[in-house]
Amino acid sequence: MPELRHPDRPLAAADILLRPWARAELEEIHQGMQDPEVPRWTGIPAAIPLHEVRRRFDAQPRAARDGEELMFAIADRDTDRFLGAVSLLRIDWPNARVEVGYWLAPWGRGRGAASTAVTLLTDWAVATHGFVRVELRIDARNGASAAVARRCGFTYEGTLRSFEWHGDERIDLAVFARVGDEHPSPG
Repeated sequence: MPELRHPDRPLAAADILLRPWARAELEEIHQGMQDPEVPRWTGIPAAIPLHEVRRRFDAQPRAARDGEELMFAIADRDTDRFLGAVSLLRIDWPNARVEVGYWLAPWGRGRGAASTAVTLLTDWAVATHGFVRVELRIDARNGASAAVARRCGFTYEGTLRSFEWHGDERIDLAVFARVGDEHPSPG
């Protein structure tokens, strides 16, 4: 599998930067993960311990080197404060397919950061790595994330019913995708 590398300069648009996570911000990342909305809609466990956040940070270079996952911090462009995370994951290199996952800390919400981050990362992944299909798989009950998908030019393709366990319940996943060089429409 090809190696994944962060770009030489952070990806930037509007008031958002995408850059590698920094060891100095792991406690703030951990604090953001403690918000109940993060484990509610993502695969991040509720009450994740700080040592697990450190383990995930330490595993990032190997995952990128092996072409498995590339994680970015979503940061404020002016202050560089951590706002959330966005990643390329579940990569299918032979079929040029990748999934984008994301979450925001409470202090990062309400400013368009998720939409900006998903658009930046999707455009970069297609241009740099030649992905033809970029997917978002969203808990079907997560209307806010579905709205992000639509703002970013992703098309709703359907629902994978009872697709996976999330805690002690089976959940449906809504699948959104951008294919080829589709781009979000202006406005």
